[in-house]
Amino acid sequence: SPFFLGWWVVLICAFGLFLGPTPIVGYSFGVFVKPLAQEFHASRGAVSLAFTLSSTIVAFGLPFAGRLIDRFGPRRVILPCMFGVALSLLSAYFCQGKIWQLYLLYAAFGIASCGLTSVSYGAAVPSKYVTALLNAAIPTWSPTRRPVKSSASTWMPPHRRDCPAWSAASK
Repeated sequence: SPFFLGWWVVLICAFGLFLGPTPIVGYSFGVFVKPLAQEFHASRGAVSLAFTLSSTIVAFGLPFAGRLIDRFGPRRVILPCMFGVALSLLSAYFCQGKIWQLYLLYAAFGIASCGLTSVSYGAAVPSKYVTALLNAAIPTWSPTRRPVKSSASTWMPPHRRDCPAWSAASK
């Protein structure tokens, strides 16, 4: 049988999450704290404040990104945000050893990465693909496997969990 088009959407969204701003910049930040502190002639705490600033901006920006996704769709939010993250990462080249430039860089990175979280990719994957994926991964919905299904459903946005296909899969 030919490869179903919906699986391409799931595959691309998974790829976007694996190589998004959180895994690339977020999880590797600790490796670069010491070199950044030396480069910017600042303490580790001052350098870590840049990452805290970025994370705070993402946390407060997610509701706005969610509204944009609801209004314009995930594709029209993900692509410009991806371009913004790329520009903010490329602009790191122009930082010249002043700590305020690092703060500005991470603030811009935080603003741009609001649209590249699991919220946007979760909205891009229709729930029928997720239901098919869970049915393939866990063929029987026995009571002993119900916690696995519940934990798998937590990443879905609430408006996707209420759809008929997801309700039918949870019974």
